Amino acid sequence: MPNHSEQPASPEIPKPKTASAPSIVDWPIMLATYLGAMLVFYPLIRWLFRATEASEQLLHALIVLSAAGTFLLLEKRRKLTLVLAHDQRSVGLLIASFILVALVMVLPLNNQSVAGSFAHEVLLLIAFGLTLASLVRYTLGCHVARASQGFIVAFTFFMLLALALPVLDWPMRALAGKWSMNLLGWLGYGANLQLLNLPTPVPGPPELVLSVAGRPFIVAAECNGFGLLSASLLVTILLAVYRKLNMLDFILVFILAVGTAFIANTLRILIIILLAPKVDNYLMMHEIVGLICFYSALGFLWWYIYGFGRGKAQANPTKPSQLPET
Repeated sequence: MPNHSEQPASPEIPKPKTASAPSIVDWPIMLATYLGAMLVFYPLIRWLFRATEASEQLLHALIVLSAAGTFLLLEKRRKLTLVLAHDQRSVGLLIASFILVALVMVLPLNNQSVAGSFAHEVLLLIAFGLTLASLVRYTLGCHVARASQGFIVAFTFFMLLALALPVLDWPMRALAGKWSMNLLGWLGYGANLQLLNLPTPVPGPPELVLSVAGRPFIVAAECNGFGLLSASLLVTILLAVYRKLNMLDFILVFILAVGTAFIANTLRILIIILLAPKVDNYLMMHEIVGLICFYSALGFLWWYIYGFGRGKAQANPTKPSQLPET
């Protein structure tokens, strides 16, 4: 009979790293830390709230991101529980956030220049995103890490979009108007794009007007495609992080999102212009066409990116891991 000591030892299964259990000391320290961080970022939070409230496009994009993020968090009937325990990643994210805030305070960024002010604001937005990531990790733990990471990355990008909206508004209006004019001309419709001062009771800035067969259409801020573009990019980033796409695939789906949003917005403008003389209720038709194009583009991106690589995974099944998500 062989000795028990001579038998081969069974392989040890590594235990997953878990967050530190909450203690009496952790509660006041972490609560004070996160509350202090929110006080530091209060001016940024107030600006973001006002910017989102003032822009219907940003509001719609945020609603879409929130709905998509909630779906991923609750996918596979995950049960959300309050973990309230810190680990190395949550602490590291918080430290990185504080380092960025310190850099903003120390670095001689010239807030009088456009570049200096923009760099200052971008660093603060990224720092706030890191703080949110740490807070989500602390409260919900690592079992929803993929979905929460995707949401935080997408939300940080949403804040950058809110910062860029005033700069991108008119260039995107002009681009949408020019492409629509060229497409209408190719279809045989006489189209002309002009910047005009329209007669209004209260004088205002000039408007971009697309005239088609003598019928004027104002290319308003809602027509620039920013809402559709921002929602498409946010959904794409959320799903790309959730699906753990490599860098090349991430770039490709990002380009796909930009192209899809641009095509959908151009088609929306074209359909509205062509249907305008044929319908009695223009406003209802405008909203219906806009919603169809908006959610058709988002539905296509969700279908494509959410299923990205699943065929390969099903062809080469692997044993599901018992480790928590990271």
